[in-house]
Amino acid sequence: MIKVAIDAMGGDNAPAEVVLGAVSAVQKNENVSVILVGRPEAIDPYLKDAQFDPERLVVAHATEVIEPTDHPVQSIRQKKDSSMCVGLSLVKEGEADAFISAGNSGALMVGAQVIVGRAEGVSRAPFAHMVPHKKGNALLLDCGANVDVRPEHLVSFAHLGADYVKKMYGQENPRVGLVSIGTEETKGNELTLAAQALLREEPGINFVGNVEPTGITEGAADVLVCDGFTGNIIIKMYEGLGKLLLGTLKETFMSSAGTKLGALLIKGKMKTAMKRFDSHEYGGAPILGLKGLVLKTHGNAKAQEFTNSILQVAEYIS
Repeated sequence: MIKVAIDAMGGDNAPAEVVLGAVSAVQKNENVSVILVGRPEAIDPYLKDAQFDPERLVVAHATEVIEPTDHPVQSIRQKKDSSMCVGLSLVKEGEADAFISAGNSGALMVGAQVIVGRAEGVSRAPFAHMVPHKKGNALLLDCGANVDVRPEHLVSFAHLGADYVKKMYGQENPRVGLVSIGTEETKGNELTLAAQALLREEPGINFVGNVEPTGITEGAADVLVCDGFTGNIIIKMYEGLGKLLLGTLKETFMSSAGTKLGALLIKGKMKTAMKRFDSHEYGGAPILGLKGLVLKTHGNAKAQEFTNSILQVAEYIS
């Protein structure tokens, strides 16, 4: 049985959407059990009429909540009985195989490294997230955990990303690209130029060189490496563009009787295609390089994303 702890109090839509997502996950995978971490008085009303196996969906008591506006370091130090700290401690103590939260990103990153701890040899732990391209998907890291990095950190991210893609998606020799403003070796800033030189000489990495933004969407690499500042901009641009695209398509198809008929004829295919541009379909972003598995979901995540995130970590663990 795979045990996944989830922050029932974290995110814009907690605890209602977290509970709904957890219930759906245990219904879909009988090998998964979920620990909802938070205030029972806030969680229990949403479990009252739900159908689930009570042995595979339980509540772990936590009296405090880390708010989105709380200082990351201070909140981890001062709110020891918060849903986030209690959940991370369950992973550290081996009582849960993974922890998921839609709460304060900075606090989760600090707590994950302080409570769960980094794996030996890892100096920076990055957020990693899948992004779509015309041939499939690529893993982008760092997506915001480390806004300022050194060249050697990008080399470490390359190893972590390549290993994750190998294990999760079965790619034997994933192509690793360095996000830059051009494909030429001379393009980039001091960080990317220095990192590029290191990556070209790094054993065990299938480095394909610089990847510019158009190359990301063309599928030029399976793993995309960058600092957290750049990665966070890319991931949020993807999300914003996805919303724009979905909204524009819906508006176009609903504009006349003819387009409505056309939409009806291709509804199934269109629904599948549009899902690729919905960031909530991809689950959460794992923090790679820790001693245990910690996953960050969007702050505005709803039930489907929590379900996908739980199933995502279950697949990773298995």
